[in-house]
Amino acid sequence: MQILNTSYNFLQEYFTYSQALLQTAQTKVFNLAKQVEATAKELLQTTVDCKKNVVEFFNSFHHPHDESRQTLKKKRALLCSKPWSALNDAAYFQQNEALEVLLRIHGVNQKEGDPGTEEGTGDESTALHAAALSGNLDGAQILIAHGAKINATEMRGQSPLHWAARSGHTSLVHLLYAAGANIDLPDLRGKTALRLAAKRGHLETCIALITLGAQVNIQDVKGQTPYFCAMLHGHIRVAKHLFNFGADETLVTKAGKVASQVIGRANWFAFIRSFFEHKLPVVLSSANRTKLHSNLVRLPLY
Repeated sequence: MQILNTSYNFLQEYFTYSQALLQTAQTKVFNLAKQVEATAKELLQTTVDCKKNVVEFFNSFHHPHDESRQTLKKKRALLCSKPWSALNDAAYFQQNEALEVLLRIHGVNQKEGDPGTEEGTGDESTALHAAALSGNLDGAQILIAHGAKINATEMRGQSPLHWAARSGHTSLVHLLYAAGANIDLPDLRGKTALRLAAKRGHLETCIALITLGAQVNIQDVKGQTPYFCAMLHGHIRVAKHLFNFGADETLVTKAGKVASQVIGRANWFAFIRSFFEHKLPVVLSSANRTKLHSNLVRLPLY
């Protein structure tokens, strides 16, 4: 009987001890679970804040709201109908701090449509193209310092120099040439940087390109020269300077025309007046009549 009492007391003490251990363990597990939950919530909030910051960071140049950037966005849309990557957008919208960050992620010579961008949506332009288009001189210097390919071409065969020239960014023309740009590189249609600048009437850019060694009488696949394009689009001052730099007004296009036989439709009246003001040469056609003669007889008398 004494043995049974002893055993009973022992088991009762053991049971009490076990309950105490279990209660302690439950308390510790509960406290640990609360700590884990608190840590998880903190990490989740940190992630949300980080995501918000990243979104705001990229939105700063993906969705510009000020007037100057809206103008740039419209200008880009005229040339590139498809969306660009963050890298190209940073270079184009002159977000140079973001540009340096993205360069460490994507590298400098990635083209739109390359692996790593949305497949099939790119125009094969590089960030240096984008910087050249918007006149981002500091951004272009950053890209060149990171090893950007100066003569990389996009889907039309145009280099960053083409894009800088067509936009009239003379300082970028000098920068790209100093970095090794091919001054007379033709695109897939034979257009050089000088031809693009002449077509858009960028006089200072044309003078800079010629001074750097651009050939004045290079013809594209249609046989058009920079001088012809300047005449065609009514840029008389550009045409005059090209002529003074040695442009040959007698070169015939594949359509059988010379420069004096074409007049920009929107500028034909000003063009005729400028003929007399600047005393540009007039080459007669086989019928001994030029476009100038034809338009003169239709001039209004007021």
